[in-house]
Amino acid sequence: MAKNSTTARPLGGLYFHMIIEIRKLCIPINIIPPKSVKAFAVKGTAKKIDMIAALPEDIYEKFSKKGYKKTTGLADLADAYFIGKFRRTKWN
Repeated sequence: MAKNSTTARPLGGLYFHMIIEIRKLCIPINIIPPKSVKAFAVKGTAKKIDMIAALPEDIYEKFSKKGYKKTTGLADLADAYFIGKFRRTKWN
């Protein structure tokens, strides 16, 4: 998001607005920094390919069978998978 300032500002504003609206509804929300998720997934810093490589084999196969590739959302699914695992591990 930060590489392109023409999209970073609107997306940052949208993110802020979403957090405010969710909190108005009294829905608990945890904000997890990307560095925390990456450190959790690979025990250090990670790039997209590292996050994909850290996926359990069965999860990777499920995503691959559905047609996801590095360029078509696989990296986002890997991030989402580890965000869920991080959330479950840290706040349950």
